Amino acid sequence: MWQNLFFRNRRLTTLVIGLILVAGFSAISTLPRQEDPTFLHRFDAANTRFPGASAERVEALVTEKIEAALSEIEEIKQLISTSRTGFSTVAIQLEDEVPAANIPNVWSQIRDKLKDAQRDLPAGAETPYIIDRKSAVFTFMVGVTWDMPDGASEAPQLDILGRFARDLERHLSPLPGTDETDIFGELDEEYLVTVDPDALASVGLTAEAVSRAIAEADSKIPAGQLRGSRHDLVLEVSGELKSEEDIRNIPLTQTADGNFLRVGDVATVKKSYQDPVYSTALLNGKQGIIVGAKIGSGIRVDKWVDRLRAETEKYAETLPEGVKMDVIFSQDVYATKRLSGLMGNIFLGASIIILVMIFMMGWRSAILVATALPLTVLMVMTAFQIMDIPLHQMSITGLIIALGLLIDNAIVAIDEYRKSRSAGKEIGEAITTMVRHLFIPLLASTVTTSLTFMPIVLSPGPTGEFIGSLGVAVILSLFSSLFLAMTIIPALAGYFDRGELLNDNRSILQNGYQNIALREKFRASLRWCLAHPWKATGLSVTLPILGFLLSTTLVQQFFPPVDRDQFQLQLQLPRQTSLEETTRQVNIARDVMARYPEITQDYWVIAEAAPAVFYNTFLNQTGQNSFAGGFVNVTSDEATLNILPRLQQDLMDALPDAIILALPFEQGPPFEAPIEVFIYGQDLSILAEKGEEIRRILGETKNVTYTQAKISRNQPKLNFVPDEDAARAAGFDLNQIARQLNSTLEGHVGGSVLEGSENLPVRVRVGGENRSDIENIFQNSLVSPNGSLLPSGQQMGGVPLSSLGTLELVPTYSIISRRDNQRLNILQAHIAPYSLPSTALADFQQRLAQANVELPAGYRIEFGGEAEKRSESQGKLFSTVLPLLVIMMGILVLAFNSFTSALIIGGVAFFSMGLAFLAIWLFGFPMGFTGIMGTMGLIGLAINDSIVVLAALRANEQARLADPEAIVTVVINSSRHIVSTTLTTLGGFAPLILFGGVMWPPLATAIAGGMVGATILALIFVPSLYYIRVRRRARKLSIRNQASAARPQVKAA
Repeated sequence: MWQNLFFRNRRLTTLVIGLILVAGFSAISTLPRQEDPTFLHRFDAANTRFPGASAERVEALVTEKIEAALSEIEEIKQLISTSRTGFSTVAIQLEDEVPAANIPNVWSQIRDKLKDAQRDLPAGAETPYIIDRKSAVFTFMVGVTWDMPDGASEAPQLDILGRFARDLERHLSPLPGTDETDIFGELDEEYLVTVDPDALASVGLTAEAVSRAIAEADSKIPAGQLRGSRHDLVLEVSGELKSEEDIRNIPLTQTADGNFLRVGDVATVKKSYQDPVYSTALLNGKQGIIVGAKIGSGIRVDKWVDRLRAETEKYAETLPEGVKMDVIFSQDVYATKRLSGLMGNIFLGASIIILVMIFMMGWRSAILVATALPLTVLMVMTAFQIMDIPLHQMSITGLIIALGLLIDNAIVAIDEYRKSRSAGKEIGEAITTMVRHLFIPLLASTVTTSLTFMPIVLSPGPTGEFIGSLGVAVILSLFSSLFLAMTIIPALAGYFDRGELLNDNRSILQNGYQNIALREKFRASLRWCLAHPWKATGLSVTLPILGFLLSTTLVQQFFPPVDRDQFQLQLQLPRQTSLEETTRQVNIARDVMARYPEITQDYWVIAEAAPAVFYNTFLNQTGQNSFAGGFVNVTSDEATLNILPRLQQDLMDALPDAIILALPFEQGPPFEAPIEVFIYGQDLSILAEKGEEIRRILGETKNVTYTQAKISRNQPKLNFVPDEDAARAAGFDLNQIARQLNSTLEGHVGGSVLEGSENLPVRVRVGGENRSDIENIFQNSLVSPNGSLLPSGQQMGGVPLSSLGTLELVPTYSIISRRDNQRLNILQAHIAPYSLPSTALADFQQRLAQANVELPAGYRIEFGGEAEKRSESQGKLFSTVLPLLVIMMGILVLAFNSFTSALIIGGVAFFSMGLAFLAIWLFGFPMGFTGIMGTMGLIGLAINDSIVVLAALRANEQARLADPEAIVTVVINSSRHIVSTTLTTLGGFAPLILFGGVMWPPLATAIAGGMVGATILALIFVPSLYYIRVRRRARKLSIRNQASAARPQVKAA
């Protein structure tokens, strides 16, 4: 008989246990470890520079063309574009259904489309490029700073720091496991050719002509290959630029005396930084450079960080005095801390479970049941290795949720084995009876419980990628525990059975706690319930119904904050703010933070999004001089919670002209602001007007700290109004004026200089050093590209810009935003730290309804921010619930061969949701995705217990005949394992409730708190409904028999 195969074959049992141990511990030592799950590359952005162009021109000439090209790709789910002065950004999101294997091909198609779109872009627009950040988080970061001894120069030599930073990057990139590296705060070097406008004008040359001449003199293109019968020779034209002197000696034109006018005659040439600076970094107040590295998939983060740290320390030893390298961030610290905390909760919960089991079932049974815990965990670890699932907070939390579920199978198995042995059966026969009786019910409960977690596993897109491994861990644990409960656990029970169950031993250590008086009171209660089954059913669902009623008052917080000794900072100034002014404002913020002793380090990046230290901080702020972002380290997780509200207010007081946000890191998908209002329409003036009207309402909303509108005429613009007659007389058209002004302000890149492996561009620019002086620009000389001559035959000199028109300061749109090819104004509201977005949104929606804002025809309002992301995540999570519910009911019908029994279990599943809501409400937690996962876990536990009770009732012949005493006896006999499951669940989740921080207590509370009510469902609701069913059937059978007996008998003739 297969039912006691393992008991009869000790070698098989030993072999399987040994295999589980070896494979499990091997998996634990080799499994990748990381802080959070890995996300597929579904998000990115296409950036295009268009220097000097207004937001409206960027939208019309660049953004719309890129959107049109990308819209042809079916796999793209959404395009959100931002056009601002000199820059176009198109955020790209792929469809959730795109398979992982096909994602690289889609991004390749996107790059091809961008190349196609480039042909339609205007002159002056640079090549569109993809940021190509597959993962937002930098796993390891090193800060490079200037640290001269006292008395030496304090000014950092950023060119020297940049070379060391690039050299370190070259050392880190090839290390095994490194997926990507990047540098922040580096000043890009270039060769700057500053031409004298008057000297150019005297010879009729423009800056464009000089740039063209430099590019033509820089021979770096191949000249072909000479192919012979015996040899092939590569042919090159020597003359590539190698130094400043090479640039100075480039001929521009031949003068009347036969000599050549060279670049050095009309310009100065020097090596310098690109101006304006791309970005700058401040490391604890010192200007420096950040080198970041990202880990590849399938790598243990602690081992990888050890390699990078060792390489960094080795390279740092070669640095000269005054250059310092420090590790400023290492994710393995947080990964190890989080995983250690969760594993500690597992061990603590398991210890509590064992103590409870000793109390309820005796020490021998407790040890046998407890054996299922480590064996199940090791089996799951082996499955993780096979399925390439790393150890992170979600996969480990799945094991914690499964603690109460997986122990239930072992409890039921041992309890049933004890009953058979107490009845006098032999060990082998007792095991066979137990397996034969429990296999189908436990299989049904395992499958149906697994189905409750399948929505988590099947959630598409980033939601599924984040929480999917949690559901996988639970399902693997359930089936592993079922296997053990039917094979290893009963075999071990038989091996260590010394016949004590045949004796009348009532000690707690042997048989567990038994209270005869309490049992008799419970028996009397059950008798009352069966005497009044409808009343008992109603009373048993009172708590669930109360939970459903109170659920409407639960505060929504789908994405909880993270326990972390870090927080993030974002500083946004008016769009026209210079990088220098933004840096000054950052230093003011640092002065405020210096008053907080809890703050230990701060790291800023200005004019670019800071390197992310958490998975959902993906902000594309490239090229915005008015933006600064960073992360701050504090002394503890509690310090973050304590200081952020006060710090936010202090920063607001110190920086009244800025939007400065001190934000905790939060779970969930990224969004720019917790409250966002989208106004769709076409006319910019109407969008700006209605946006300002609604923004004022947002500003009055509860807990809101800052508001802003994307589209508003708040950016000043210098507008040159030409005198077209004067321009034509001087030989200019309007495009030529624009190009020469661009030469003064931005310059033209022509050619490059090779320095080692670096290729430095050569930029030609007109004008003096002070390009920010309006008067200087206004008096600059322009040269007619047509080479106009004076009556004397001489080249006409330069024409001052002031003689060709006037300058005026006018307001313009700083940003134009679009979503899926439609214009929209995005209104954003930020709230105080740890405030609930749902509360603020509800208050705003009420105020908006009272304001009765009217929109023109064709305009509409939608909500984004946290509400939109919450709705998307919930939709993905519940997208498969209905078909899975049908499958679950079908399995129950097949398992019990009864629709009524399946409906009883379905009722338990439904009412257990109300119990979870009640538990969350009682403890004052908000409802979020952890609460939803806790509800699913409670449904699984409640179903598991109720199936066992219902199976026992159906297996008893007298109970099937509606004998109340038989039903009472069956329920009494099942109560030990039901109560044991409840107590072990409470004990197993106690560590998460007490030490789970901010994220996990709602989950643990929903399961542990709801189990108290689930016990009532299993012990009252199920037997009461079952009795109603079998009593009705018995009455029908009795009436049928009476009718048959009363029918007259016809005698045969």
